[in-house]
Amino acid sequence: MPETVKSAIAKKPTLRTRAEELLALAQAVDVDPDTGETTGLEELEAAQAVFEEKASAVAVALRMARAYTETLKQYKLDIAARQKAAEAKCERLEAYLMDNMGRVGMKRLDTVEARVTLKDTEAVEVTDEQLVPMEYKKIKWEVSKTAIRDAINAGETVDGARMVTHRSVIIK
Repeated sequence: MPETVKSAIAKKPTLRTRAEELLALAQAVDVDPDTGETTGLEELEAAQAVFEEKASAVAVALRMARAYTETLKQYKLDIAARQKAAEAKCERLEAYLMDNMGRVGMKRLDTVEARVTLKDTEAVEVTDEQLVPMEYKKIKWEVSKTAIRDAINAGETVDGARMVTHRSVIIK
């Protein structure tokens, strides 16, 4: 990016700057007690319009960023589907190679392109989890935020948890 563009962007007032200007002008509005004349109202209205324009521009940028985020999420799903298909192809090719090498009794193949060895390995296969004794099971603890929320809303105190309010921006 050219240096002149960078400096122009750097000098452009931010939304925060516009908000601070608006607040300062709001505090500067004065009403003469004798005449009832208001001073500073025109500047305040102009600053309000400038603030709204800047806030609108930020909202548009936010909308675009959210759309980009959704595009990336979809791209991630597409890539995950491609990965799953590639993994399935690897499994099919591996089974194909093992089956055919096994048919001819070959346990090892050495060529310039590849070295293949068929090796027997052992692994545990669980056929029915319900029948496995408890001594061979792990317990995975997980916090239930729904249960905590319900308890706190019912007036209970839950150690290590609290209700918080988050503000979100809705753009239509």
